Amino acid sequence: LWVTSLIYLLCTLFKYVGEFKKRVVLESELLIAKQIQDSFLPAILPEIEGFDMAVAMNTARQVGGDLYDVRKFGNQKFGVMIGDVMGKGIPASLFMAMVASSFKFYAQPGIRPEQALFDLNEKIVRESSTHRFVTVFYAVFDLENRVMAYANGGHMPVLYFPRNQQPSSLDVEEGLPLGMMKGSYSGKEINFEQGDIFVYYTDGITEAMNAKSEMYTTQRLISLIELNKSLSAVKLCEAVEKDVTKFLAKRGQQDDITVIVIKIN
Repeated sequence: LWVTSLIYLLCTLFKYVGEFKKRVVLESELLIAKQIQDSFLPAILPEIEGFDMAVAMNTARQVGGDLYDVRKFGNQKFGVMIGDVMGKGIPASLFMAMVASSFKFYAQPGIRPEQALFDLNEKIVRESSTHRFVTVFYAVFDLENRVMAYANGGHMPVLYFPRNQQPSSLDVEEGLPLGMMKGSYSGKEINFEQGDIFVYYTDGITEAMNAKSEMYTTQRLISLIELNKSLSAVKLCEAVEKDVTKFLAKRGQQDDITVIVIKIN
């Protein structure tokens, strides 16, 4: 009997050691994937006179599908993009890396946001065989003329908080998520002034659900920003992170969370 028990224990031990080694290898591969994914995102946002910018990103898993970029076009213009790939985990992160690198190619000086999204969508539809798609909001800030031109490919509309006016959502007439099918993308423009605030975000914030199956909602995000408008961009991002974490409580984070705050000084 003791021989049988010993054999059983040894088999269990070998099985445990084998599973542990597989887990270690997987963790190592995920760490490498995370490092590669991070390399496609700006490590530090560029400093632009008259603008206070900050970003916060928290992935639900070790790798995620959210992405963002800030492109500086000389001294008078810069572009800000946020995106959200359908799905989670390694497949979404690989698709995210492809989109992030391709975006840099199409978002060039002199190219309007709607044209950049159109060209990027054409490439994804033509070359991708994964049937994945990504939502993208992209805007170009013109410092000289104080104008922001923007386009939206199925993403959450950017929240605009004008000084001394009610907040609004910036959206466009045409713009499907990129990668679904060929289509048109329309653009709009808005004048900005000192004291205005722009908030980019992904649905991991507004669709976050607590233990009572209640959603965080866009209105709660708007109220939070309104209450903390005097804070710096970094502090505003931290306030959003803290409030979403508090809201989720015991349920925990289920989706990637990204927020970008741009304040006009």
